Amino acid sequence: MSTPTITSSALDKLVTLLTPHLELVNTCMVDMIEQDLFSLLAVQVQSELLSMTEDQLGRLPALLFTARDISKEAPEVDSMLDQLRRHTLEVLDLVKDSNLEMDTSMLEFWDKIMPEKKTHEVCQMSKLVIKSVKNNNIGCLVDLGSGKAYLSQVLATLHSIPVVAIDSQEGNTRGAEIREKNLKVKWQGLKVRAVERMEGKSPSNRKKRGKGGKSKDTLEVPREKVESTKDLETSDNLLVPLTQFVEEGSDIGELVEKQFPGKSNNFGLIGLHTCGNLAPTSLRTFLSSPGAKFLCNVGCCYNHLTQDSPNQGFPLSHHLLSQHFTLGRSARMLAVQPLDRLATSNTLPNKSLLWRAVLEIILARVAPSLPKEKRIIGRIATKSNNFVDYARKAFVKLKVETEISDEELLDIFDKNKNKFGAKLQCLYQYRALFSPLVEAVILTDRLLFLQEQGVSNSSLVRLFDRTISPRSYAIVATK
Repeated sequence: MSTPTITSSALDKLVTLLTPHLELVNTCMVDMIEQDLFSLLAVQVQSELLSMTEDQLGRLPALLFTARDISKEAPEVDSMLDQLRRHTLEVLDLVKDSNLEMDTSMLEFWDKIMPEKKTHEVCQMSKLVIKSVKNNNIGCLVDLGSGKAYLSQVLATLHSIPVVAIDSQEGNTRGAEIREKNLKVKWQGLKVRAVERMEGKSPSNRKKRGKGGKSKDTLEVPREKVESTKDLETSDNLLVPLTQFVEEGSDIGELVEKQFPGKSNNFGLIGLHTCGNLAPTSLRTFLSSPGAKFLCNVGCCYNHLTQDSPNQGFPLSHHLLSQHFTLGRSARMLAVQPLDRLATSNTLPNKSLLWRAVLEIILARVAPSLPKEKRIIGRIATKSNNFVDYARKAFVKLKVETEISDEELLDIFDKNKNKFGAKLQCLYQYRALFSPLVEAVILTDRLLFLQEQGVSNSSLVRLFDRTISPRSYAIVATK
């Protein structure tokens, strides 16, 4: 477990490595051609990247996770890779082992009731939460940003833990209520089938279970197979979905007391992929609620974090605030990039990236008065046969009237593809290498923030397989 001194020292190392590259990570690939962003790289780095084959360039992100030496053919790129490898959360000893490898969850043997990615996330996070509930004698949980309440439903129904599931969107709350109602009549049968799979048996169906004197879905489940002594109870009144905004600095224990009287003095605060500022809000709520004794928060959508505001999302720690350190939206967007997936795919960026960069210089010419922030065209590339078709669709969507011909559009594209196509691929792949570093700065700042407030029992825990769920780190704390 890290201390404030260890954490602040690690944060300084991360910031020191990132600072010389802030201009690079704060760029947007849309501006690559218009602003000649490739020139931001050192001349030697440019040369080394351009000398790589497409296969070598495609495999560049994977080198961040291996010890392969490319110092002979690309010494400067190899040096950067080495520095980045030595500045991960794990190497800096900021990550605590989850110790969940040997734990088995019934959910792993469940029928498909949620998407595969969500099943993995809920399965892993519920294991940690259940263990923490037992170890800290937690009476109930508050799930902030509960969304469709997948996690809340599993915790309430499979483990008989009272949960207040809070989301700011009324649609999500209604959806969670409907989903809970529809699943409630099926939970017992689903548990029976899961236990049968755990025992290596083929799962039975309702009709077969209805024969032989046993009523439907009442097959006896061996007590040693369930994950809670109350596992067979229904979740009636254990899950309370609410639509509500959580105010900064509020004591959420008051809300807990209304829903579960007597449990407001020892509850846990959880959040699975809380978007943008909701993750920092969760940390502040944990601190401002005396009855909140346990925290497990996995944040996401760093691009939606606010800065330069009273309740800003980044930075949080006094240590980083005192340095006036900031990250632009493009840098925070880079931190969201799923580098592990990119590393395993060994592929170069899609052609749409070049199309969008070329379109940007055309828009600067035919619609100079259209602000950049208004040039949002969405995912029209997949519906376009070629660049000319793409550009025409973009003009329609942006309501841009122009007399530019198809021939001229194609000529502009061909010239820029020849001049910047390879450079764009090189810049994209090299810039992507900094994604884990930017995320590490954001997460370490959050950890230090808690420690500065006296929450010494706090740590980062890697919960998920990053190729399945890229935002894989949880902030875990007790007080």
